Amino acid sequence: MFDAHLHIIDPRFPLVENDGYLPEPFTVDDYLARVAHLGVTGGAVVSGSFQAFDHGYLLDALDRLGPTFVGWHAELYVDSRDLAELHTTIAALPAVSVDHLGLSQDGLPSLLRLVESGIHVKATGFGRVDLPVADTLRAVADVNPGALVFGTDLPSTRAPRPFRDSDITLVEDVLGDELADAVLRRNASELYRIETETAPGPSVSR
Repeated sequence: MFDAHLHIIDPRFPLVENDGYLPEPFTVDDYLARVAHLGVTGGAVVSGSFQAFDHGYLLDALDRLGPTFVGWHAELYVDSRDLAELHTTIAALPAVSVDHLGLSQDGLPSLLRLVESGIHVKATGFGRVDLPVADTLRAVADVNPGALVFGTDLPSTRAPRPFRDSDITLVEDVLGDELADAVLRRNASELYRIETETAPGPSVSR
């Protein structure tokens, strides 16, 4: 599995309160322990608002996780109800994804229009969304089966319900073996230009 959306929260690096919120630590060691049984071969480390513009933690995390872990593209944590007015701007970006299935059911038509234009949608944060996850997965896949990428969203900061291993099972049950394999692995490896077939797994932290 390529984990297309994860956070590393390392207290050795600066953290900035967001509306009074500071997350608990979730280090590289914590991440590797949590996903050890999931067959993760790579992933995309995503910065949170509480990390502001510091990327020291990111460079350190990527060094420790290994060459199949990446970052750096336009990542939109946005309610899909706000996408219609942003359509032209977003569609023009060279590499962009919308997090957490767009969060809300009401904006799904706007999200699907962007999927038609080539953006990616992250099947992440199922405990954050106000939409039927199974139906939304099918809807996005029907428009473009290459658009969906899966991520754990670990450690699921401020999510009403954090990531569960059963979220992976849901993707497999809803989409079937072939398409689920694309969503869990192939689509993201193509987006991030990672050869996960032969890539080494995460390095043992030191």
